Amino acid sequence: MTKQTNPNENRTFAVNDRVCKRPVRNSIATPNTPKPIKVRHGVIVERKQFKQISRQAVKGYCYRWQSKIQWDGTDSTDWVDDIRIIHEAELDKFLSKS
Repeated sequence: MTKQTNPNENRTFAVNDRVCKRPVRNSIATPNTPKPIKVRHGVIVERKQFKQISRQAVKGYCYRWQSKIQWDGTDSTDWVDDIRIIHEAELDKFLSKS
């Protein structure tokens, strides 16, 4: 069983931070399962906060942060929710098999 990590732990990002996309596990590791997708690494170029409609919020909307990431080995940049990225130093916590 893997160790549960606190999702709010180390959630502060800034421009020029090294980050990687959070690894996703959608299956149990059995002999015939496909290998997981490789993790993308990059640098945060820009950050913004946007308004999102929310049924639970009293005002009817909430604010979420997004980061524009320059991926390693490509010229493309993508806007990614901060929920979907982690610091590069944290990657070992998510990949460890305990």
